Amino acid sequence: MVILINNKRTLNEIQNEFHLRFPNLKIIFFRKKHMIGETSEKTDEIKPGLTLEEARARHNNGHVTIYPHQTVDSLEELFEEKFGLYAQVMRRSGKVWLVTSKTDEWTLAKQNEIGGEVFSEI
Repeated sequence: MVILINNKRTLNEIQNEFHLRFPNLKIIFFRKKHMIGETSEKTDEIKPGLTLEEARARHNNGHVTIYPHQTVDSLEELFEEKFGLYAQVMRRSGKVWLVTSKTDEWTLAKQNEIGGEVFSEI
């Protein structure tokens, strides 16, 4: 999948595109970077209604190509390096969303599959 990145788009639009492809995952954006294996502070979450122009300091345009075999940590790193966006992927676990910080080396496909298995058991 390819997600277009430009200053006119909102974070919510990017989140929705990602969630359509990976229904048991979601991506959240934060003001500050989190360390590998750590989680971001909820107070640093950026409101999804903001445009990318409002949400980031680096204003380059482009696209993000996301593959199912890509790992969570590589996707989060890509958003940061290419567009100055601090992303964190979350996985569905029943009726709650878990931060994937302890499983960031898993692929998006595996994360999505595990989230679907847990959800279907409820």
